[in-house]
Amino acid sequence: MKKTAAAILAALMLLSLPACGSRQSAGPEPAQSQSQPAQSAQSSQSSQSSQSSQTAAGSVQAQTETTADPQVTYQDVFYGDSVEETASYTFTVPAFTLADAAATAKINQFYTDLANQVIDYTQKTVYQKAMSLSVVGLLDGTSDVAVKDGVITVVFKVTVTYGNNEETETHTRTDTFDAGTGECTGTVKS
Repeated sequence: MKKTAAAILAALMLLSLPACGSRQSAGPEPAQSQSQPAQSAQSSQSSQSSQSSQTAAGSVQAQTETTADPQVTYQDVFYGDSVEETASYTFTVPAFTLADAAATAKINQFYTDLANQVIDYTQKTVYQKAMSLSVVGLLDGTSDVAVKDGVITVVFKVTVTYGNNEETETHTRTDTFDAGTGECTGTVKS
């Protein structure tokens, strides 16, 4: 019963992450200290530099990707760290370069905020559940990007595993953005 309640609580917390256009009040900083990421990809994208300086992570690696739309490029930014020896996370989120600097800043802020929420989720929810089960909790996340007809679609999938696959939770969100403005036009969570 406790495991079921904890799984439902964890799913609700991840699904409660803000959707497109919603605002979340600034809360306290997570207890775990976080270091600034260092990007190893091309630094000619000044908008990427400003985005990455606002992002917190244990370690970051990036690789530039091109899309079918020459006005849209992105880097997969990898995050990885652990909370003591009880919980860890590894995931990627995209960092975009769009034709308009303001649009670039808007979409990248969305994914900076999402990355920080996933880190916070690991530090609080995954860590606490792993401690209560006396196992290790591992969060693994991926993002897939598609661009078609001026619409950017990002599918972000997170899988949390406790112990030796004793319990697994999977959460997926699909966000769509206008490539010209960087505005989020929709979010679907499952």
